[in-house]
Amino acid sequence: MKVAVFRAYYAEFNARLQAQSIALPGSTTYIEGEEAVRSDRTMQRVDDRPWALWKSKVRGRTDKP
Repeated sequence: MKVAVFRAYYAEFNARLQAQSIALPGSTTYIEGEEAVRSDRTMQRVDDRPWALWKSKVRGRTDKP
């Protein structure tokens, strides 16, 4: 479940960034291939941090986990 929430949150976040980038003059550069694979590996290693923050917010805590 943690990975699904993480992916859903960042899919929406990244879609907004992509739309803003497309609206700017010039061209948008996307990551692909090995760069995308490395990025995904990095994100899989850090998913505990936002998960802990989101859990604390759901539980009504405003301080850091």
